[in-house]
Amino acid sequence: MIGPTAAPPCECTSLTVSAKGSINVGDADLRGRAHLRLHLKWAMGCQGGAGGCEGSLTIEAGGTAKVISPRHASVTCKGNCAGAPLTVIRGSSLLHIASTALVSHRRAGTSFHVKITRFCHRTNETVNLGVETLTIVFGPAGFADKKKSDLNGDGKPDG
Repeated sequence: MIGPTAAPPCECTSLTVSAKGSINVGDADLRGRAHLRLHLKWAMGCQGGAGGCEGSLTIEAGGTAKVISPRHASVTCKGNCAGAPLTVIRGSSLLHIASTALVSHRRAGTSFHVKITRFCHRTNETVNLGVETLTIVFGPAGFADKKKSDLNGDGKPDG
């Protein structure tokens, strides 16, 4: 007698990232670096199977900036995707970047870019979904201008 076969794992079909909420840039630390913090929100689409849907993100900042955390993030779904045409899993992470370029007098009137490479991990392959670039535009006083910034990575100002 043959027993029931296990359902295959879910397959990651999409992974998107955006920044939501406040953009916090603190004063310079003892090394002369200001610290940028913002909330990254992600959504991963999964199809078929019985859990195990996986994706990942690699985060890079421009110029001399250093990503403090997270440089790499794993995105997983432990739940059951079977029976649903598409299940969307959502989550978030606090992004922390430090740079001398983010000190108020240096960032005034400039833009700052964060590149996020997205991957879906499938049964026999890892699929590179491409890069989403988030752009933070700073006004003349050094404050983030959310209307001119591109916080959803679509290449257009959000305003």
